[in-house]
Amino acid sequence: MTVDDRKTGGDWPQRAGMWALVALLVANAAVYVRAVAWSLIASDNWNHVHPLLRDLAAGSLGPANFFVQRAGVDHAQPLMKLLMVANARWFGLDFMLEGLLGIAFAVLALVLLYRVLVADAPPGPRPLAFRLGFVAVAAVLLSLNSAFIYVYSMVTMWFSLYACAFWMLWMAWRALQGGRLWPLVLSAFVLGVVADDSGFLYGTALALAVLLSAMRTRGLRAALPVLAAIALGLLLSRGVYWMFGTTSGTTQAIFNRPLPVRIASLLLQWRDAWSWFAIPAASGLLGGEALHALVGGHARAVRGAVAAVLLVAHGWFWWSALRLRPGSAWLAAVMLMLMFYAHVAAVLVVRVSALGTPYLEQSRYVSFYQFGIVALLLMAMAWALERRAAFPRRGLAVAALALLALQLPVSDAARDRQHYIEANNRKMAMDFARVARDPTGPVPEDCFPGMDICVLPPERREELVAILRENRLQLFSDQYLRRHPDQREAAALARGE
Repeated sequence: MTVDDRKTGGDWPQRAGMWALVALLVANAAVYVRAVAWSLIASDNWNHVHPLLRDLAAGSLGPANFFVQRAGVDHAQPLMKLLMVANARWFGLDFMLEGLLGIAFAVLALVLLYRVLVADAPPGPRPLAFRLGFVAVAAVLLSLNSAFIYVYSMVTMWFSLYACAFWMLWMAWRALQGGRLWPLVLSAFVLGVVADDSGFLYGTALALAVLLSAMRTRGLRAALPVLAAIALGLLLSRGVYWMFGTTSGTTQAIFNRPLPVRIASLLLQWRDAWSWFAIPAASGLLGGEALHALVGGHARAVRGAVAAVLLVAHGWFWWSALRLRPGSAWLAAVMLMLMFYAHVAAVLVVRVSALGTPYLEQSRYVSFYQFGIVALLLMAMAWALERRAAFPRRGLAVAALALLALQLPVSDAARDRQHYIEANNRKMAMDFARVARDPTGPVPEDCFPGMDICVLPPERREELVAILRENRLQLFSDQYLRRHPDQREAAALARGE
């Protein structure tokens, strides 16, 4: 019997079953990534990759390359740029591999979150409902609710941000229990570097959760050093950006507007206020893709009904936050819910104010819309840990089983779209091959939207294709083609064979 067995009363079969189910969910997401991920350079990666590939080939790569932003509303994403360099050096620049690494970060995020949830759990076996609740958390975070999360590796890699946020959460809990502060400073610093200004959303969410906990327990004196450590780590991360951050020159004037102008634009859209909650909240369960696939023309009515139920659930969440003991599961739940609100607020202020309420439907945003559902589950798990009465545990078990059952039709709907996505991936390869064959000539009129090289100036297209060809990357890499044999026809066209 292991030490953990003694702590939990020897409930190893339940623990083994829980992690086996989590592993099945991870495998489901990983297999989907392998099948549908854009392996070629796509969308924003054309902007991010260009200076890296150019300077990597020229031997002039430096720290500033990893902190380039197109404009102030963009994120520098230095970790992903570092991975791109490694990908180009050793793997032929295959972005499908980046997607699989994103799934690995999802596993790390789940392990860190679980470690926080059980940090102050009472002795004895964990309730079965708690185990089911955590499997449901994994199911929501790894749901095929939005195929685009797995199609575009840049979005899949958002799991690295979540892993950093959960690491910071764990370090904050340990610091609140009298542990050292420097690991919290380090985790906040790493989060700030990896997540850019999104790190401040997560840091603020954690700080507010810590403050609410301190108000509930009259522990403000213990909380102040923790808040200071979070702030210090994030400020140090901004120092890195101040030293190395650069802007590539694309202004995106539609987004770079003063805050009062953005707020005024939102106020003009006040009639859409219900949608500002309904779309993100309901999308955490059923994003637009899944919703239309499952209920078709009834999508709007179903979304409204789901959002109404979730509005009541959010009310229950904050009632529970003011009633339950602020333990580690409670802290995780409050932080995740505030992360959900923070992301939605950021999208409203930056994007919706300029482009309108329909922009909330962006399928990539489902990745963090799911935080709202996870937060509700975590608060229910906090009830199950603290209250030994049957009702809270039965309620959690029913909710967890319902969420797990929902993943079956959601996954089926995603699989039904898989052959269309794979066909689009092959079209991307052929479009790129036509450009690569004659970079300064006419581009395909129906070029796939993600193949942004088609809209770049001829001299930039020529430069990029030359770098890829000379360094044997993408369609010019034999290693890449061994992983993607269905693109050999495109490779032959690109190579002029």
